[in-house]
Amino acid sequence: MKLQTEIIKPDNLICSEELLFNKGELNNKINTAIQTVAEDNLRSSIANILSNANVKGRLEIQSHFEKSPFESAKTIASYSFLKDKLISLAFDVVQTTYSPQKTNKPI
Repeated sequence: MKLQTEIIKPDNLICSEELLFNKGELNNKINTAIQTVAEDNLRSSIANILSNANVKGRLEIQSHFEKSPFESAKTIASYSFLKDKLISLAFDVVQTTYSPQKTNKPI
């Protein structure tokens, strides 16, 4: 099954993939939260990390779109790319941290 269309590949984004979504940085923040935050505050802490990543990515897209306002297809692809990566990371967190068969592996 093909999960990614041509339009949301990294070379079709309005800016570099790393500016939109830095998976390594987010993984480090989430793993640190898992190790240091009390369990009853962990869910909100991870939600804040993901929310901040969304805001950061959206601001990056906005900034590049303002410089290149005719790049609408790349702008839309960038929003889709960002959402896809955030949802995938949230799924990984739930699967490794909260599921009954949790793996407790670092994200």
